[in-house]
Amino acid sequence: MQIELASTRDSLTQVIAPAYPVYQPISPKRLLISVGAVVLGFLAALLWVFLAEALRGEPRLEPGVAGGEVRIQ
Repeated sequence: MQIELASTRDSLTQVIAPAYPVYQPISPKRLLISVGAVVLGFLAALLWVFLAEALRGEPRLEPGVAGGEVRIQ
């Protein structure tokens, strides 16, 4: 079956397969979407924490010294 398009006179379109109704209902996979949203939210929060720590600008402790300890010489 060939159909002539109304917009252009010289172009012809061919129907490869006719349309058919879908007998099974199609719905989104809600569990997969929910799990993906939780994982992406966790990764976004983790990225936020690392960026906030990196941009904080406070001096870092020297290696081998735990926070709060005072080294007496």
